[in-house]
Amino acid sequence: MRQLMFAVFAASALAGCGSVSSPLPAKPADMAPLASPGGASGDEAALYLDVVNGLVEQKRYAAAIAFLDGYAAKKVKLEARYWLLRGNALAGLNREEDARAAYAQLDSTPLAAEGWNGKGRVAAARQEWRIAASNFQEAVRNQPSNPDFLNNLAFADMQFGENDQSAFYLRQALELRPGSSLIRNNLLIALTLAGDQAGAEAILRTVKDAPEREKLRGVIEDAIRDNDLTKDGKS
Repeated sequence: MRQLMFAVFAASALAGCGSVSSPLPAKPADMAPLASPGGASGDEAALYLDVVNGLVEQKRYAAAIAFLDGYAAKKVKLEARYWLLRGNALAGLNREEDARAAYAQLDSTPLAAEGWNGKGRVAAARQEWRIAASNFQEAVRNQPSNPDFLNNLAFADMQFGENDQSAFYLRQALELRPGSSLIRNNLLIALTLAGDQAGAEAILRTVKDAPEREKLRGVIEDAIRDNDLTKDGKS
């Protein structure tokens, strides 16, 4: 059930970086004009990375790495966005150490928050929740208005019983992104675990369809059980 809690990987890690994905080309031959990013204009290089972003969003991680390797071979200096996309693709391939090393390249760049978020997700994949929470906290410190980072920090905190704090972060995140069912559901979980039934019921009442509301109650109960969130002190 952890998919319920975390935002989609690429969307979460790229949030706030200002990139816009270009339509994915129909076949590799369509990439020919961008085959030499080292000698291309800034716009062409950005378009090349937009295409890689599209591959990552479509979970075509191996193809994304192949394009990034070609990009790196032509570039003298690799920009922050390259390392972010490389980290996302490597994480998608479960190459966690390589992904963490790529994200570390972002520490002193304008994408430092995305790098910390990526490192947090690597730790979360290993269920190293204290490390994940520390990394997500750095992401939030660098970019406090990013709802995805707040959501991820809240979920990590829930893993070792910091439910009141989780609810605080999730209320912030939901105000920043009011239409997110993902964040709303996480907030319901945090409030339930914190014993704030009145708060949880108030949010449930915003779901006007009664059958949908009851279904959501079951989803929340299943998520708490499946993620074993009733135990404190997880490492």
